[in-house]
Amino acid sequence: MFLDIWQVTAPFLVFLLGLFAVISLSRRFGSKDKRASLLYFWHTTFTFVYYWFTINVGADSSVYYAKAIRGNVVFEPGTNFIVYLVSILTNYLHLNMMGCFLVFNLIGSLGLIILDSIIQPLVRNQQKSLRVIATLVIFLPSISFWSSGIGKDGISFLGAVLALWSALELKKRMGSMSIAILMMFLVRPHIAGIMIIALAVSLFFDKKVNIIMKLVLAFVTIGISAFLIPYALNYAGVNAGNSPDDIASYIESREDVYKNTDSGITLSELSFPMKLFTYMFRPLIFEARSITQIFSALDNLILLYLFIFGGYKIIKTKNLTSLENRKFMWAYAIIAWVILALTTGNLGIAVRQKIMVLPFFLYIFISVMSKNKRFIDHYK
Repeated sequence: MFLDIWQVTAPFLVFLLGLFAVISLSRRFGSKDKRASLLYFWHTTFTFVYYWFTINVGADSSVYYAKAIRGNVVFEPGTNFIVYLVSILTNYLHLNMMGCFLVFNLIGSLGLIILDSIIQPLVRNQQKSLRVIATLVIFLPSISFWSSGIGKDGISFLGAVLALWSALELKKRMGSMSIAILMMFLVRPHIAGIMIIALAVSLFFDKKVNIIMKLVLAFVTIGISAFLIPYALNYAGVNAGNSPDDIASYIESREDVYKNTDSGITLSELSFPMKLFTYMFRPLIFEARSITQIFSALDNLILLYLFIFGGYKIIKTKNLTSLENRKFMWAYAIIAWVILALTTGNLGIAVRQKIMVLPFFLYIFISVMSKNKRFIDHYK
């Protein structure tokens, strides 16, 4: 009897605790209480939509939940970590599926609030069009939808945003950068490997880092990579002992996995630039065939606008001064974009996965379109 009552009331309690948690944590990132509350309610709306979608249409969330209920879970990165986490929520806290959704909603909401706290200072006192764009990108349905349910996306999104926030003042925030990499490793080890490589590249080419530190950094990076990269390749389906030809064959097979599905495309038939364009900006508005694809297409129009005008601003402006670690941002965003574009053949999966890359491009392009020169004064 008590358990039945608990499972009915627990989701409401999780929602309230989540509200208090995001308000408290968001203050650390400079977000105001009203703004954080608004974003939390916005994100939670998509949690209910995602829950309805899972129950009536079907999604991976129901699979994770079912496996967690059955037990015999293993703690390891990837899908099993999500099942392990859900098993704790169900078997020890006795949450039902809605309660579990709301826990993951808290994770995704925090990522959205931190991203907003990063972007808003860039457009303060700027022209109205840029402020509108900055608001629209935060309220993109695709970001809030996929990060609101049981799955890897909310955690990977928060990990990516936390890494971006850490890059704003990397020397002071190496601890939070480590947490970001760990979070990404727990759900997508190959992306965590990209983060480590990008971090090493940024520090190695930093003129302020002396040669001794660079040598130490090189040895540490090699050591970590020796462990992480083979693990990530194995996780992705490529054995560590495979040759480059085997890896190339694997990429080609991934390109064609979804070619016979309604939402898929045959990446192997596209040129490399088209693969990149397809991953980031399709479906285009005239390709949309459903409500969800229409929302994705509208999102992509905004992203395309930012890429075109932000890219033009970068080319036009020869001397962009900033205090952030742009080398890390560019290295991570470009490497991740290329790898994901080469190995993803389904537009639905692309929409979900690219939220690990978008925060970096959003920040870079909005910042160069802004007239502010010292972008991180807000955080001091």
